Amino acid sequence: MFQLSRSLKIKLILKKCILKFSDSMKKKPRFMCVITANFKAVVKDPETGIYLLPITALRP
Repeated sequence: MFQLSRSLKIKLILKKCILKFSDSMKKKPRFMCVITANFKAVVKDPETGIYLLPITALRP
């Protein structure tokens, strides 16, 4: 059986929490993102529209 890695489980939980939080806001955010330490690329989740960003993508 396929097992999800621990970091992937955490990211899935974070996405659910972010979506729940954004639904409770009066003014909707322009975009949402999760900043990660160990990720190699900037990725947009097609289901939720949440970006996964490595911390190194924020440098000037």
